[in-house]
Amino acid sequence: PVAFVVFSAVKLGIVVVGAFLLAVGILLSSVPWLDLIISKNLKLWNGTLAYTYWQRPGVIRLTKVWVFNMTNQDGFLLNGEKPRLQEIGPFVYREDMEKVNIAFHDNGTVTFQHRKILRFVPEMSVDRNTKIVLPNIPLLTLSTHVSNSFPLVQFVVSTGARTLGLKPFVSLTADQLLFGYDDTLVKLAHNLFPKHLRPQAQMGLLLGVSADDCQSCHGLPTPPTVFSKISQNFAIFEKDTPRCTPRCTPRCTPRFTPVCTPGCPPGRPARYPPGEGLLQGVLQRVHHDVRYFPTSAPALTRPFCSTEAPVYLSYPHFLNGDPSLVEAVEGLKPDEQQHGTYFKIQPKLGVTISAKVRVQANLWVRNAAHVGAVSKFPTIVFPIMWLEEGVEELTPSIQRWIYLATTVAETALPIFTYGAILLGLALLAAVFVQSYRKVVFTKENLQKGREKLRRGSSFLVNGQHRLLILRDSYSLLNTTPEDATDMDPDPGRDSP
Repeated sequence: PVAFVVFSAVKLGIVVVGAFLLAVGILLSSVPWLDLIISKNLKLWNGTLAYTYWQRPGVIRLTKVWVFNMTNQDGFLLNGEKPRLQEIGPFVYREDMEKVNIAFHDNGTVTFQHRKILRFVPEMSVDRNTKIVLPNIPLLTLSTHVSNSFPLVQFVVSTGARTLGLKPFVSLTADQLLFGYDDTLVKLAHNLFPKHLRPQAQMGLLLGVSADDCQSCHGLPTPPTVFSKISQNFAIFEKDTPRCTPRCTPRCTPRFTPVCTPGCPPGRPARYPPGEGLLQGVLQRVHHDVRYFPTSAPALTRPFCSTEAPVYLSYPHFLNGDPSLVEAVEGLKPDEQQHGTYFKIQPKLGVTISAKVRVQANLWVRNAAHVGAVSKFPTIVFPIMWLEEGVEELTPSIQRWIYLATTVAETALPIFTYGAILLGLALLAAVFVQSYRKVVFTKENLQKGREKLRRGSSFLVNGQHRLLILRDSYSLLNTTPEDATDMDPDPGRDSP
C-alpha cells in the first residue's frame, strides 16, 4: 500500500508538470510576448533599457569637418576666374553627450537639457592651427542684404567697410570658423542692435545654434517605429538643424527610402539613404528666407536659426544637386560613397545600428555693385565647409542586447514554445498509457483471461462473436467376430 501511494503521487506530479508545460506552450504561441517585452523596454520611461542608453548613449560619435580653402582669390576677384577650392581636413571631434534635468510630465511628454561637448581628436585630424582662406561671411551677408537697397545705403555700407579695412576674404582656423572668432561687424551689431535682434558676440557657424526659437516638435515617450516591412519609408527630426526639413509636423512625409534587394534577408538592417527633396520645400514655409534663396540651387536649404546669414545646407560637393552648382567652382567631385547620407535601421527594434549624416554649409552671395569692398564678388553659391556626423558601430553591450532580442530570442522562443507543448503532451500521454496498463493488465484480469482461454476460445463468424467449446468425447468401435477373435488373447480359454 505504501508503494502504491508513492507511485500515485509521482504520477500526479507528472500530470501537473505536463499540464503546466502544455498551458505555457499554448499561451506563448497565442500571445506575442516577445514583442510586448521589447516594446516595454523601448519606451522612454525611467528605468527602462531604452532610457538608460537614451540618457547617456555611450557610443563613440565623431564629427568630422572638411573646410574649403580658397587658393585663387585675386584671380577670382580681378580676372573673373572660377573659385579654385582645396579641401582641407578632416578635423575630427569626439562628441560627449548626455541629457540632464530630465522630467516626465502627466501629459505624456518629457523635457530635458542636452549637454554636448566636442573634444578635438588630434591623432585623427590634420593640424588644427592650419590657416584657411574663406569668404568674409559677415561682410558678404551685409552686402547681400543691401544689394537691392538704394545706392545711398550701399554707399554708406561701402564707406564703413573701407574705414574698418574689411576684406572679402579672411584667414581663419577650423576652430575659429566653427566655434567663433572676433569680427568687427559682428561686434558692432552686437553692441548696437536691440536685444531681440542682437547677434552673437562672435561669428561662428556652430556658435549658438539652438532650437529654442525655431520650429521643433515635442518628443513623446514612445518606442521607436517598428518596421512592418523592410520597404517602409520613415521620416526623422534632427534637433541640431531644427528648421532644416519639415519632419515632425502632421503633414510630415517620408524622407528616407530603404535600399535593399528583393532577396535581402528579413531582420537584417536595411540601408536608408535620403529620398529626393529632403533639403527642399522648407523655404516656401519660411517667408523671410525666400528673398535670399537662389532659384538655380534647388538642393539647398537654410539651417541656421540664430543668424540672418544666407548660409544654406546641401549635400557635400553638391551631391545630387543642380550641375550648375558644381560647374561654378573648381575642386568639387561629388561621390555617393564619400558624401552620401544614410541610416541603417534594425527592422525588428526600429533603432539605428549605424548612421552617417553628411551636410555642407554654403554661403549664397548676391553681387552688390555699389559696395566697393565686394563689388567684384559675383552672385554665387560659395561652399564653405562640410561635416560628417555619425556612429560607426554600437558599443558591445548594446550589440549584445540587440543580438539577444532579434536573433537569440526569435530562435529560442519558438523552440521553447513548441517544445513545451510536445513535452507536456508526451508526459500526459505517458501517464495515461501507464495508468491504462495498470487498470487493464492486472494479475486478477490476467488470471481470468487464462481461465477463459482454457474453457474456450471465441472467434468471429459473420461479424458475430461465437464461442467454440472443446470437450473430451468418446465413441464405440464397431468390430467383427474375426476381429474380436484376433483381439482375444486366450481364444481356447472357453472351449471344453
